Amino acid sequence: MKTRLYVAAVLGGLALLIAVALVVFAFGRHNPSPPSLQDNPRPEIPGQILYVDQDFCFVRAAASGEGETRLACIPESYSGAAVYWLDDLSAGIVRYDQRGGVLWRVDLVTGVLTDTGKLIDTTGGKVFPGGLYGGAYAPDGAFASTDEEGRLSVIVDGQRTEIADFDSPEYNPPRVLLWSPDSRWLALQYFPRRAEGPEIWVVSRDGAVRGTLTKNAGSGSVAWRIAAEVQPPNPQ
Repeated sequence: MKTRLYVAAVLGGLALLIAVALVVFAFGRHNPSPPSLQDNPRPEIPGQILYVDQDFCFVRAAASGEGETRLACIPESYSGAAVYWLDDLSAGIVRYDQRGGVLWRVDLVTGVLTDTGKLIDTTGGKVFPGGLYGGAYAPDGAFASTDEEGRLSVIVDGQRTEIADFDSPEYNPPRVLLWSPDSRWLALQYFPRRAEGPEIWVVSRDGAVRGTLTKNAGSGSVAWRIAAEVQPPNPQ
């Protein structure tokens, strides 16, 4: 009788372990991505975001998620470069060669690339404080960065305020890319595990509004403009 009870207890314990493993496997995966802005647009998010997708084509997307347009494509060797708005019909990308960081003009209609010969400082000449996973300065001087646990903070006059805490896997947090021109919104990049490419998120300065703009980004650089406003790169 005791043997039967022992065997039953062992089998019961194994069944419990299997059930727990299934629950962890099915539901324990980290999924910090905010809701899709394409499915749930947020009209209060202003402007347009320019990024390069996984096919190395420029995409002009409403930051609110209310629509996007695929534009000209570039050779794969140019992917990953810093991206800037130049005007309605052209973008700038920065490539490094023996001269330093050089601005190339991209015709967003034809895809033609032109070496402008201008040397660009992609940091804007600013030294970043201690954001473990990069960071970005806002036009008004605020600084935003994330830590290894996925906490997003904004630093103003030396005062750090945590505005969001994403349930990202350890050492794989989202990364701050840039601020909107009005200093009220942030664009972040996140690499989901086992995904083909990175996502781009939009988060309000207070962390209250969050959304995923795309899951098809192909590089770690985006540009943001409001109305016809552009932010040209900083010459050296």
